[in-house]
Amino acid sequence: MALARRFTRSTWLSSLTRRLGLLEPLLFLLCVAAFWPARHAGFFYLDDATYMSRLDLRALLSFRLEFWHPVTWLSLLADRALFGPGPEGFHLVNVLLHAANAWLLCALLRQRGCEPWTAAAAAAVFALHPLRVESVAWISERKGLLAAFFGLSCLLLHGQGRRGPAAAAFALAALSKPVVLALPLLLGRVEPVMWLTAAGVGAATLAAQRPNIAAPDALTVLARAGDILDALWTTLRLSVRFTPMRVLAPSLGLCADASYSGARVAVLAVGLGGLSAALFALRRRWSEGWEGWLWLVAFSVPTLGFWRHALTLVADRYTYLPHLGLALAAAGLASRAKAGPWVLAAAAALSLAATRAELRYWTDPLARAALASSQAPASAWARNELGVALLRGDRRDEAETQLREAVRLDPTDARAANNLGVSLIGRDDASARALFSRAGSAENLAALSARDGRPLVLMTGFGPGR
Repeated sequence: MALARRFTRSTWLSSLTRRLGLLEPLLFLLCVAAFWPARHAGFFYLDDATYMSRLDLRALLSFRLEFWHPVTWLSLLADRALFGPGPEGFHLVNVLLHAANAWLLCALLRQRGCEPWTAAAAAAVFALHPLRVESVAWISERKGLLAAFFGLSCLLLHGQGRRGPAAAAFALAALSKPVVLALPLLLGRVEPVMWLTAAGVGAATLAAQRPNIAAPDALTVLARAGDILDALWTTLRLSVRFTPMRVLAPSLGLCADASYSGARVAVLAVGLGGLSAALFALRRRWSEGWEGWLWLVAFSVPTLGFWRHALTLVADRYTYLPHLGLALAAAGLASRAKAGPWVLAAAAALSLAATRAELRYWTDPLARAALASSQAPASAWARNELGVALLRGDRRDEAETQLREAVRLDPTDARAANNLGVSLIGRDDASARALFSRAGSAENLAALSARDGRPLVLMTGFGPGR
């Protein structure tokens, strides 16, 4: 670290920002500016139908969405009270939370001994990486941002010897998203209050997940092991890509796979085991590498597929907490080379450019729907989303093609049937009426009969719209 220390102290800008305490605020503002377009992302899949439409105090004591995360519900309720029901306020808070997480990560890395500019550069790579876009631009992922905010606060407070506030921060993190329950393992000492909190929230999570745990599992032991190892490997290798997975359709990404061979599972096991052994052997010379690896594994475990929760095992949003460990490892490595901060700064610049490009898919409904359809051409959901986006752009012929395909792929999809009916009004009213009846769309049936110019209802993945 001496080389990095000499490098950092040799610059007047480093000295000035360190004395004035400007590094973290500048990083915060950079993150806000980078993700500012996310304010216009609107509602997306799951946002309206499963989160926004269920915002009430009863959610605090319920197992809605197979989780118990009352802090997340409280946060969303506060947003609605402050900003109203539109999506802009929710997105603004997501952006600010993510920027705050970058601030906290930089402060944590400095607390662990990294030089200020090295810490800031490593935190910038994490915060500006395009894998973060899904977590920031998707309102439903508020839970992950909150868990990271309180989890990082817990680590900072614990490092300052403030065990009581650290335990309170951990409780808030666990009640935001239980993926952080392994955090007490990373503290280097036994914290009874945190362990009791983890046990309580873990028991509640298992109760909420009981239907999934008890559900029959068609995967063999070999396939399940392959899923777990492959998901962990993918979470690691995604960090060196500057293009996200772009999982914009439900249940896409790395999914449960029953086709693993024994040889493939063995290669994954040997590779990951060898990496673990190498990092353990180097722990005295590169302690951050071993510690960062433990962070990545600990925060990945809940999504690796030990029991069946969802088809998706790896997605951009699942990397948010695990990649905090990679930021720690990268900062430690960069501290040992004079050019280390410059390398991290270059990676942060590449990340920023890729993130700004990626945000277009979240702020442009047509681009997002077209991407989802290209990802999953056999998905009725994706075809319906593209058809709705085309209808709203007054491209009715193209919309009809997509919506007919959606109905063909899933004849039971009421949303696609309703939207196809909308596309046919004025051209085939009889078919439109039949489709509205099939979809149970009384409002559109009334509008078709009245012909008084009232707006027609379009049904998307997150509920009806006009």
